[in-house]
Amino acid sequence: WYTHALHPMEAKQKKNEENQVLFPVEELNQSWNIINNRLLPCLLKALGHPYEKCREHIAGCLFRICYCHRKCVNTSKALLKSQINGSLSSKEDRRSTNQDPGSIIIDKLCSIGSAREYSFEEQHHALITARKFIVYCIHLGDSKHEYSEFVIPLLPISFESVNVTMGDSSEGEVSAANRVLEAEVVKGFRYSLADVSSSCVITYGLDNDMTKVLKVVDKMSSNTSWQV
Repeated sequence: WYTHALHPMEAKQKKNEENQVLFPVEELNQSWNIINNRLLPCLLKALGHPYEKCREHIAGCLFRICYCHRKCVNTSKALLKSQINGSLSSKEDRRSTNQDPGSIIIDKLCSIGSAREYSFEEQHHALITARKFIVYCIHLGDSKHEYSEFVIPLLPISFESVNVTMGDSSEGEVSAANRVLEAEVVKGFRYSLADVSSSCVITYGLDNDMTKVLKVVDKMSSNTSWQV
C-alpha cells in the first residue's frame, strides 16, 4: 500500500490497477526493489562513517536486510506455491527471488581492503563496520545460513585485517590517531576470528563449509606477515 507514496509517478497507473489482486510475491518484490535501489546504496556508501554509533546501525541494517530477504523469499515462494496449487513455474520462481542484496553486500565488504575510493581513516572505519556485520551474523542470525553465506566469504579479509602495516613504518610521519585506529581494527578482528573459531555454527552449516574454511586457513598460513 505504501508504494503509492514512494512512487508518485506511478500513482495513476496504480489507481487503474486497484481492482487487480497482486500475489504476495509481487508486493514483496516491490518492497525489495525500493530497498535495493534506494536504501542499500546509501548504506554501502556510508560504510566508512566516522561515528561509531552510526557504523553500528549501518552494520545492523545490512544484517537485517540479508536476514529478512531470505525470510521473505522463502515465505513468498510458499505462498505462491499454495496459490497455484503447488506448481511453481521457473518464471515465477525467478520473480520471487528478485535481486539478492546479500551478494551485493558481501561483494562490497570483501572489496574494502583493495578499494581506492577510501582514505586511510575511511577504509579502517569501513573495516570496523564489516567486523560488526560479522558479529551480528554470528550472534543474531540463523547459524547454518549466515555462516555459509556471509561469514566464510569474509574470513580472508578478516585475516588480512590483523596485519599491522604501520608498526615499523619509516615512510614519513605517521599520526598517532592513525596508529590507534589501525590497532583498534587489528584487535577487533582478532576477537572476531576467535569468536568464529569458538562458536559451533560450523556444525550446522553445509557439507562443504569445512572444506572452504580449511582452504582459507591454508592460503592465509602462507602469508608473509607473522600477524596473519
